[in-house]
Amino acid sequence: MPGDVPLPLTIHNDRAKRELDFRPRPAETTLLDTVTGLYDQGLLREDFWRLNRSWTPA
Repeated sequence: MPGDVPLPLTIHNDRAKRELDFRPRPAETTLLDTVTGLYDQGLLREDFWRLNRSWTPA
């Protein structure tokens, strides 16, 4: 009905893990690799990289 709040969506990756041997990477690794890739492609300003490059996952 219009205006009703939908129930939260839950997505499972159990089948992918079981059938495809899927192993998700840690979020920290994924984010750092994404930022590195964006920088390498020239999509981030130099000052962003210089200020944040020393960041390491906890």
